[in-house]
Parts: sequence; structure tokens; C-alpha cells
Amino acid sequence: MSGICGVFSPRHPELANREILAKMLDAIGHRGSAARRFFSDETNGLGLGHVFAPVSQMPGEPQWHEDEHHVALLDGALFNAQDFLLPQWRQHYKNRDTAAALEHLKQNPSDFPEKLDGNFGLAIWDKNERRLRIVRDALGGKPLYWCHLVEKGAVIFASELKGILVHPAVKRSVSREALTAYLTFGYIPAPLSIFENVYKVFHGEIVEMDSGARVTKRQFWHFPPYRPAPGDLQTFAAALREQVIQAVRRHAGSAERLGIFLSGGIDSTIVLAILNMLGVPTHTITLGFRTNPEKKHLDSDLYWAERSAQRFGSVHHAISIEPNHDPNLLLPRILRQFDEPMLTPNAYSKYFLSETARNAGINLCLTGSNAGATFERMTQKSVEKARQKAGAGVSVDELVMINRTKLFSLEEQSELLVEPPAEARQIALSVVARYGKDVVGEDLSDLIYGISTRMQGTEKSVTVYDRSAALNGVEVRHPFYDAPLIQFANTIPARFKGSESEDMLKAVLRLAFEDILPAEISEREPTGYPSYYWTQGEVEHLKQYLLSPGGLKRTGLLRPDTVQQILEADKASKKKSAGKRTWGLLVLQAWYELYVNNNDDFFITRDY
Repeated sequence: MSGICGVFSPRHPELANREILAKMLDAIGHRGSAARRFFSDETNGLGLGHVFAPVSQMPGEPQWHEDEHHVALLDGALFNAQDFLLPQWRQHYKNRDTAAALEHLKQNPSDFPEKLDGNFGLAIWDKNERRLRIVRDALGGKPLYWCHLVEKGAVIFASELKGILVHPAVKRSVSREALTAYLTFGYIPAPLSIFENVYKVFHGEIVEMDSGARVTKRQFWHFPPYRPAPGDLQTFAAALREQVIQAVRRHAGSAERLGIFLSGGIDSTIVLAILNMLGVPTHTITLGFRTNPEKKHLDSDLYWAERSAQRFGSVHHAISIEPNHDPNLLLPRILRQFDEPMLTPNAYSKYFLSETARNAGINLCLTGSNAGATFERMTQKSVEKARQKAGAGVSVDELVMINRTKLFSLEEQSELLVEPPAEARQIALSVVARYGKDVVGEDLSDLIYGISTRMQGTEKSVTVYDRSAALNGVEVRHPFYDAPLIQFANTIPARFKGSESEDMLKAVLRLAFEDILPAEISEREPTGYPSYYWTQGEVEHLKQYLLSPGGLKRTGLLRPDTVQQILEADKASKKKSAGKRTWGLLVLQAWYELYVNNNDDFFITRDY
């Protein structure tokens, strides 16, 4: 786990001074330890910073490399570093990942960084060209933000948004586009951030700035097209088995102490089984929620995960969150950690899992997350449902927008917001279009599912794990969300990914590991976390402070009468997701108080 940051300001070198860099590193210091490193080129107005902790391949060494022409720093890991280093060099470099990235740049400057495989945020300063490059990996496994101060001719970047916000030249002006995106999708997809002129580096994108303050962006990785190859189910299952094994091997690296967040479901159990097969010593960590006697199923993960752990001989850690646990004890830290409003009550579970890993001395964990995005399909029934909801003659982008609306429709937002943007529909559609412009499929279900999972996978699922675990200094990787694996998965015919009746999702994945996957696990229905149920009643005082007429007046974002209607509807609802919209509004209001009003008075703690 590490973090990187930097400033390139050739016209105003004072914006890149050491004092400012130190504050930026302080803001993202939880991503590493006390170990820090700086590089300054005062003549060119450049400053770079790196905070790091011992993770995986090179314990105790920062992923930093400097030679006479370049400086490179990296948050994360390359999985194919050996491809770029000659055999006689591989032992010479302690920080071989950054050295490998530089070798790729030197050997293939025109197509850099297309061949890099891994989870990383990367920055390279070219001393000769006086050019800064920042890169985010193909699937956005690591976060990376940047700010373009056009009037000053400067670029500021950091692993997390908070690292940029502490810079004195950065203004906190809320983006209306990002607000619309959050209220629609429940999160803010790249390249948007909640603040104007601050952006997420899009996954698979490189951003460059030269000494003349010219900024260019280039997409170097494109979502692989859905192009089914010929073959039967058994043939694909055999090939898939090898592909998944290699993905797990890549993400595990050479860590001496490796953890798995184990739910006792198919996906995480497959990861555990593969590591057992490879002879990798593994710790498994499971979380259950104990709520009340009528909700016993909510802690069933504890039972099934223990069965899987016993079957494959892992060192097992089980934790159970009791009914009297107060989520408000964590809410301030989690909201500050995410920097942006995000519909993430399940961030609690990720925090507790990574905290247990840290206490066990584990700093790298794998998950089974995003297997559904890679190996499931959107059924024709679901496509037709989306069509009916949207009406006749709508575009693919509009179908995706409606399918991915998780909080409020655009019509509901016009009633909810004090100042609804007139171009709200165009904003939401432009977000979808950015993700869909290189998604190619044979039918509508491919297109909808491809765009949807690409949006959800990186900017919500991966982000929740990264931010929550970073609070505990733990790195989390997702072998099923792997660029080479997705490329292969998109050659598998849809009929092998599940049936139209949805009674056999991930059919090819189940078959690929049927000899080692216990039948009771393969046939088990997923439980999921009771995120909204668990927080109901525990945040009542937050509602009173944040969603009361007085609280709404302080932020000036939402109409009190509409908010009251939403609160009453959520309270009366018996749906599983009851409370989701209330939670979404609470998060937005709390975020605004923290980041715009600079007010944290609404956080209180209670003794039971």
C-alpha cells in the first residue's frame, strides 16, 4: 500500500515547493507508513512525493526509480515487470516495477504504456523532455486524481482527492455534473470528480503535460469486444480454468502473508481453492452481521466461510458485528476517506475485514469481487424490462442510464434539487457514453451489460475496497477483475455464462472448477450484506440534524418538502432496499457539511 502525489507548475514554481508537497503527503499518509520520499526540480517547477509501506514483492522498498534521465514513482504493482527487464538486471533493481515501467517507456515510447499489466497509479518525470506523465492501469485498480489549473499552467495529482484539496491553489467548487451523476448512479464515475477542474484519471488513460503547460490525454487500453469464439462448454471451461489460475497467481505475487476476504460463496472460494492448489499459505477473513433472531440468514456467511476454510486448510478469522455496534463511530472516517459522496453503506464491511487483516499482520488481500461482471450475462428478460421502462425508440446509452439508475430518476431529481440543471439528461447520458464508446457487442444485452459493468466495476466496487482498506494500510486486489481475464471472458458465448431463467449464472465458471468446488458451495445462494437494514435506526440523530429543514437550509441543495416525502416513503417500505434513498441523501448532506461547510459538529458518539 502506498500513495503518490505531485505538482508540475513551470510558470509558477512556488506551487511545487516542499512544504506544499509535505501537506499533500500528510493528507494521503494512511496509504503508507512513516516512510516518505521527495523529488524536487525547482528550476522546472516540479515536485513529487511518495508515501509507502512494505507490500508484496519488495518489502520495505518504495516503488521509486531514478536514473540520469527519469524519475518514476508507482502506487501498486506491475504483474509483468519481468517482460521489460533483461535477466541480468532483474536482481539489480530492488524496486523493479518502476524500473520496468521506465524500460517500457525507453524501448517503446510511441506505445507506452500499452503493455503494462497490473494495478497501479504511475507518474514519470522526463528530465530531458521536461514532461510529466501520469498513468492509471487498464481497469482502474488504483485511484488517481488530477487537477488542471489552466490559468496558472499547472497540473496537480494525487492518489486520493484529499491530496489535491490541501493544495492552496485548488478551489472547492461543487460540480453540478458530478452532483447529477451521484444522484443518478449512487457514485461519481470517471473522469468526473465532485469538484470542478478536478478529475479522476480514466482507467487505461495517460495524461501528459510539457514545459509549455500543454496537456494531452490518450486512452491506451480499450474494453475488449464481445466476440464469441467457436467451441463447446467443456472446451471453454478447461481454458477458463487456466486463465483464472494465472490471474490469481498474478494478483497474489510473491506475498509472504496473503489474505482472502471469504464469503463462503462461489467466487471467493475458487480463489481460496486455487491458492491451496498452488501451495500458497493463506489467511481467510469473514464478516457476519448479527441483527435479531428473525434475521439469522444475515450471518450465514460465517458458517459457509468456515466450511470453505476447513476444506482448504486456511488460517481462518471470523468476526461478527453485533446489533449494538454504532456505525456512527466509523461514519466520520469513512466519509472523509471517500472524499466524494458515494452510496456505500457496505464500506463498513470492507473496513472491518481489512482491520482484521491488519491485526493479523496481513497487508495484501484478494477477493472474489466482480466475478459476476466478468462471467455473467444480462438476460433477454432484463433487456426487455429496461426497454419497457425506457419506452420505444431510445438509444443504448439511455437504456444503460435507466438500468443503472440507483437513487433518483432525472424526473425525481427535478423535484428534489433546489437548482436542478436544465441539461441533466445530457449530463447523465454523456457519462454513459464515455464508458460505452469502445464497448462492442453482437447484441443489445452485450452492450448494456458491458457498459454497466465497466462503470460499476471500477468506480464503485474497486473504489469501495481501496478506500476502506487503505484506512488500515491494507492492499486489496481482485483476480476476477483482470484485463487479460476479461479479454478471454469476452470470447465466451453468452449462453455459457448463464441461462435465460437465471437459474445457472456463471455456468462456465462453475464447470471449470467443479472438481474442487464443494457442491454445497456451488449450489448456495449468495446472502449479501444487510447494509441498509443494519444502519436503520442507528443514524436517527443524523436524519434529525442533516435532513431537517434547518439542516437542508445550511447546504441549500435539496427541497425540504420532497426530502420529507422520501423519508416517509422509505420508512413505510418493506422492500429489502428500504432506506437506500435516505442513506443516499444523508451521505450527500454529510459530505457537503464536511467538505464545503467545514463542519463536523453533527458527528456524535454514544456509550451503550
